[in-house]
This record gives sequence, structure tokens and C-alpha cells, in this order.
Amino acid sequence: MIPQNDLAQSFTPSLSAVGFVQLRTLTTLPSGSTVTLVVNLRDGAYNGPIISSTTSVDIVGFADVGTFYFPDNISVTPGQLYFFQPVLQSIGSLGIGYKDPSPYLSGNLWSNGQISSTGDLWFREGIVVPEPATGWLLLLGCAALLWRSRVERGSQFCGL
Repeated sequence: MIPQNDLAQSFTPSLSAVGFVQLRTLTTLPSGSTVTLVVNLRDGAYNGPIISSTTSVDIVGFADVGTFYFPDNISVTPGQLYFFQPVLQSIGSLGIGYKDPSPYLSGNLWSNGQISSTGDLWFREGIVVPEPATGWLLLLGCAALLWRSRVERGSQFCGL
């Protein structure tokens, strides 16, 4: 629960960049209220330097999964320790899903500056891969259909 607890989740990335983080089971208190949340990406320690922060997200009542995007894919070093720190930007309280025991071996939940038992926040991190524009997809599809029709037409003449 934040802001009663200063939470941070350590993690060790396997990718060279982080573009988003997802947190599960977000519940506002009092029930049905709205809170604004950002997630800081910290280097090396729960209170280490902030590398970047996500854009703020308004959470109303309950969100099964909240996705928080960084302004760009943020470069990180695979195998080094980093921390996600959810921070309220508004009044109110927010409960974040917690898994104990956790099968995640590459980090720990930190609460108020100390490692918190064997559990972790339910989170997922990754990079943002832009989707191709609709026009490019249509052009690629038309090219594939044209190529297929030429191949089929060519094979008909070979059999005569």
C-alpha cells in the first residue's frame, strides 16, 4: 500500500532497454476514488538516482493491469540491478498486487528501505516495439499477393 509504504521492486533486466512496466491488481482507497501514479526507474539502489519516470496514469477504482510507459525505451545494462518505484502524484492510497512466495529470482520487493520477505510486486517490464503503419502492411500484402499470382501462373506454363 502506498503512500503508507515507500515501495520499490528490484529487477535485473535481460534486455538492453526498458520501455514500459506493468503492475497488476491496482486498487484505490477509498474504493472507487481516483489516484495518479508514476513509476520511477532507479539505478542500483531503491533510493539510487532516477534514470527516468513514466508518464502519469490515472487509476480509477480498480485496474487488473496498469501499463506505465517511459517517454522512450530507456537504455539499461543487462545483468545489473535496477529498481521500479511506484509513486503517487495525488492524494489517496493505492494497493499494488503482491506475490509471496515469488518465483522471480532476479530481484526483491523493498518496503521502507528494507527487503520485504520473499515476495515481489506482480510486475512485467519490456520494450516498446512500434507497429508498422497500415499503409506499409497493405503494400506488403499486395506485393505478396502479386508474387504468389506470378509464381502460380509460371508453374501452370511449365506443365504444358
